[in-house]
Amino acid sequence: MNRIPHKRSTLLGVAAMAMAVVLGACGGGGGTSAHNGTSQGGNAPAQSSGGQPPMSSPAASGGGAAQIGTRSIPGVGTVLVTSSGLTLYHDPSDTSMTTACTGGCAAIWPPLLSANGSAPASPGVSGRFGTFARPDTGTQITFNGMPLYTYIGDSQPGQVNGQGIDGFSAVTAR
Repeated sequence: MNRIPHKRSTLLGVAAMAMAVVLGACGGGGGTSAHNGTSQGGNAPAQSSGGQPPMSSPAASGGGAAQIGTRSIPGVGTVLVTSSGLTLYHDPSDTSMTTACTGGCAAIWPPLLSANGSAPASPGVSGRFGTFARPDTGTQITFNGMPLYTYIGDSQPGQVNGQGIDGFSAVTAR
């Protein structure tokens, strides 16, 4: 019976080391970082809002296109959020048709992908939505030319735990 706790702690240690390697792939804090690696990302699921500020109700768009709304976050402003309420971020090293965040970076910063290859219909959100083909997987959604991402450290609607990490910042609604 003594071996079970030991195996569990060994497994936790290995998991922690793997996470450190993945986090290292996104580079250090502060300015723009080099994004590389081999993992691929998708949208992280959200949990219940638990008393967070309400999100605007994005209209449903057919064909599996992403839905985008807004949420007011104290200290940050009104930001774009997924239909699950997760904050959307952008990488300042991206351009409107390219991304520097692939591989291990995309595992930490899952790109917002379009299920049907088209931009979302998000009434009430001022700005221009578009898409581009990612080099690693799928069609990524852009807002005013900025590719959009979620952050794996945001587990609930209304969180902005990724603000400032690796130069990423929450996308404010304009």
